[in-house]
Amino acid sequence: MNRPSLTLPDHVETSVRDSASLHAEHEASEDRLERLISLLTATIGQSRAVVVVPGFVCLWLLGSLGLQHLGVVTLDPAPFAGLQLTRAIAAAFMTVVILASQRRSQILANRREQLMLQLAFSSDHKVAKIIALLEELRRDDPMIENRPDREAAAMAQTSNPQAVVDAIEQVHERFVVDAKGASG
Repeated sequence: MNRPSLTLPDHVETSVRDSASLHAEHEASEDRLERLISLLTATIGQSRAVVVVPGFVCLWLLGSLGLQHLGVVTLDPAPFAGLQLTRAIAAAFMTVVILASQRRSQILANRREQLMLQLAFSSDHKVAKIIALLEELRRDDPMIENRPDREAAAMAQTSNPQAVVDAIEQVHERFVVDAKGASG
């Protein structure tokens, strides 16, 4: 299906390209083992695995029981120690693959989080500068009454990230103490 070409403003196109670049750089930094793990995770994580794994177990059980019923010696008679061992090894393998995949995803998530934090700081500085310039323009324009605006003056200052974190922690602690006091 052909989609009509959208014309985006330059700043939006730049943002889209930057985001794609971040993801492409992350993908390009994968080594062979990480690519293999990504492939295994994608394969194991498909919805058909919900049918394949139990189907394999059923085939194993039915095959062993059917051969026993026919009097043929099987490699894994009941209580199916071989099946249990195979499932334990497969579970351990899948766990390691999933954990390795999650670790790789966490690296990208951490990079995104750091980028968002840097953009938030940058936006805070830009907004503070815009407010300061507007206040300066208001003071300089003879057509506008020059009056003090404490809120605008406060907003013209950039935020102190550590002070904000400290305030959030204090409020959080207060809510936890209040919640414990209300429930006890």
